[in-house]
Amino acid sequence: MTKNRYLFTALAVFLLLSVGFCLFSFVFIAMKNVSRQNQLARFADLQKRESEWLNLEKQYGEWKNAENEFREFKGQFFIKALNFPQFRADLNSFLTANQLKPNGFNFQTDKKSSEFIRIQVTVNVNGSYPAIKKFVYDVEHHPKMMFFSQFQMSTSKAAASLVNAKLMLEVYLVE
Repeated sequence: MTKNRYLFTALAVFLLLSVGFCLFSFVFIAMKNVSRQNQLARFADLQKRESEWLNLEKQYGEWKNAENEFREFKGQFFIKALNFPQFRADLNSFLTANQLKPNGFNFQTDKKSSEFIRIQVTVNVNGSYPAIKKFVYDVEHHPKMMFFSQFQMSTSKAAASLVNAKLMLEVYLVE
């Protein structure tokens, strides 16, 4: 009987050792997965930081070019102060070409910055609706930049086919 007892004890010890090793392997694998997840999280964080840094570097490169681009933009779209009489002549030619009668021009200057001057031009015109529409089209397609800041239309009391329009433009001059 002692022989069976030794055998039973040896088998029980072996069973306990195998259960212990099995539990140890489960714990070891779980810790390894947690460690791997931490590594993956750190790697993902590193990739995210690298991506953000590359985007920041790209934006910085764009900002370095912004001054040159603005200088080109001003030269291409802003009116030089010396060419302002030509702008007024173009405005008059647009009015004449569209058979509009201006009731006067009003120019107000506003120095927005040291680099450019904003001029607000107010024009009151009388004419047909298609003529005013064509005038607006001509002004918007002028090679130099102008913005309509206000546009009011009303029917003329003198004739039903005529329209009174008050147009306010913003023009930017560079010196």
